[in-house]
Amino acid sequence: MSFRLCLRGTLSPALVRGKAVFCWSGDIFQTLEVQRAGGVATVLGNAYEGQGVGGSPYLIPATVVYFNKIEIFNYIETHQNPNVTLIQPKTLIGTKPDPFMAPFTSRGPSAIEPNILKPDITAPGLNILAAWSKASSPLNVPADK
Repeated sequence: MSFRLCLRGTLSPALVRGKAVFCWSGDIFQTLEVQRAGGVATVLGNAYEGQGVGGSPYLIPATVVYFNKIEIFNYIETHQNPNVTLIQPKTLIGTKPDPFMAPFTSRGPSAIEPNILKPDITAPGLNILAAWSKASSPLNVPADK
């Protein structure tokens, strides 16, 4: 069963090569295992209040799902040739749920101490997506050199 967690050394290259792999939970280490076994993409099924997307430099295409983790797993288990399509995300204006601030951001006034000043405006500052120069290694592991 450890193969469902995509732990190091648990995925068979014969079964994974050229495929997208669903990992029951995880982060960048699971995507490294999928890559090692020849997989081309990873779907990480994490707990809602647990691990998040984070600013991890995934070396193969990856996405994190929360709410429909069980549905995806059941789909994989009940179909002989399950398929996945990863698409680039878009911000949709005027739809629900709206984008929201992280709970620890500088929203004000402070509920604990109203004398603490808060800014009038805020800017993104959590999990900013960026690129790395090819001159350096984002993970400093052999897989990304």
